[in-house]
Amino acid sequence: MSEKDDPHYWAKRRHERFDEDYAEANKATAESGVQAVRAAFLLNGGACIALLTFLGRNAGTETAGDLFWAAVLFSLGAALAAFAAGATYLTNHLYVSAKAEMTRDLTHPFVHETKASKRLVGWGDFFKVVAIICVLASYAGFMAGVWAAYAATVPSA
Repeated sequence: MSEKDDPHYWAKRRHERFDEDYAEANKATAESGVQAVRAAFLLNGGACIALLTFLGRNAGTETAGDLFWAAVLFSLGAALAAFAAGATYLTNHLYVSAKAEMTRDLTHPFVHETKASKRLVGWGDFFKVVAIICVLASYAGFMAGVWAAYAATVPSA
């Protein structure tokens, strides 16, 4: 008798694939969280270094005071990037947790949603939208900060 003759062969294969998907999703959760936090630090660090370098060269001038809004916008962009990092982590964590809450049996499709898994996916979808909005707002804050810095440093015509 071959392995495929086992009446539960396909259920077992589906469970194995489900476990593999679960392990990969869990790994992706950790990696995406690290990447998102890294991006937030790069945004924050780059803007702060550039602004501090410029302020150091122009201390006591009228331009230094005009750069206040640029600093505020860069800080806002960095904070939104950090919020996006947290929302990204929560999204992935909730999706992985939803997989863990699903039930397995020998009835096709062999893995079934539960109330808990559906609820976790719903929250994951919510935090995904929050992350997207925060990232877009972070980019907007960064671009507005660049514009504010430019407006403060280039003499008007």
